[in-house]
Amino acid sequence: MKLGNNEEAVYKSTIGSWSISPESGIVSCGTGDETYLEPRLAKLFYVLSENANIMVPRKQLIDQIWCDTIVNEESLTRAISDLRKTLKKHFDNPPQIQTIPKRGYRMIISMSRIRRSFWMVALEYIVYILVAFILIILIIRGLNY
Repeated sequence: MKLGNNEEAVYKSTIGSWSISPESGIVSCGTGDETYLEPRLAKLFYVLSENANIMVPRKQLIDQIWCDTIVNEESLTRAISDLRKTLKKHFDNPPQIQTIPKRGYRMIISMSRIRRSFWMVALEYIVYILVAFILIILIIRGLNY
């Protein structure tokens, strides 16, 4: 998907606890904090978040962010730097943007996983065993009639 300079994006990306709307430029995290990003940074955040934890080639980023505008790779490097600074300034624990030298960038976003304690798992199995036991008793009683 290309987000041109004159196109209005109606997309919203949510990954982990982060969300971005390139149309409004609002980026927010799960704690309710949010900030406005200028259009090129909003597009950059959007493309990186849509490919979270995957390396995005420099050429792809340039093509998607600047479309038909001719820019050099320094423009992308500057935009990445500006995005990092803005996120660090406004959020306590911003997603990390990893540089893959000579290749591209990767936005590291940790996916929250539900961690269940040993006792929760044990309780779940006990419930299954009890249900199975009750079904067996009902089947045996039904056969005896």
